[in-house]
Amino acid sequence: MKPKIDFYKPNVVAVVSSEADLAQAIEFKKTDADFVEIRVDAGLGRLTPWLPKIKLPIIITVRDKSEGGLESLAPWQRAHLFLEYLPFASFIDIEIQQIHNPEFKQVIQEARKRGVGIIGSYHDFKGVPPEKTLAQLLRIALKYKCAVIKIALTLENLWQLSPVSQLNYFIVKTRIKIPLSIMSMGKLGKKTRPLFANLGSTLNYGYITEPSATGQWQAQALKKRIERF
Repeated sequence: MKPKIDFYKPNVVAVVSSEADLAQAIEFKKTDADFVEIRVDAGLGRLTPWLPKIKLPIIITVRDKSEGGLESLAPWQRAHLFLEYLPFASFIDIEIQQIHNPEFKQVIQEARKRGVGIIGSYHDFKGVPPEKTLAQLLRIALKYKCAVIKIALTLENLWQLSPVSQLNYFIVKTRIKIPLSIMSMGKLGKKTRPLFANLGSTLNYGYITEPSATGQWQAQALKKRIERF
């Protein structure tokens, strides 16, 4: 039975991208994080013996390098890995712009059969997408019944957030029931991630042993910081 999850509060996701992360994630409890994300693209080897030992709900993520992944993986390779680890997942994370790829059709069908939710992601490594792009992402996410839209941006200043604010306003105004996860990469990442969490970002990502990019918080420290507000 899948756990009941409240996406209308800030949740902390502890990211596993190394064997050292995996060893610690097995010991994590609800006081440490709310989810564990397994970055299958990190080349962690055979995960099947370890995943049943994780106590928290699991997000399975398989990215190509072009999406910020750690390995170059063709769509068919990613689809194969998703299907392999789907039995352990509460959620899978797929790039929204790739979700319509025929290679992922079976993945999405099987996820729905199993009651596994889909997190539709978008990464902008250069800045903030315009409102038109964000509106398109929303349409695709609704079409594929995503549980969450996750948008990772690269901020130079907070004025760049205007398109995201407009998207959030539209979702609230039209009463569309789809939670948002917003995070900044780059130099404003560390300052803004707790801020976004307390403004309603539902999934907030932190590393376990070592950061994989600038602007990241350690997961347990991020959870404590959010709870302090």
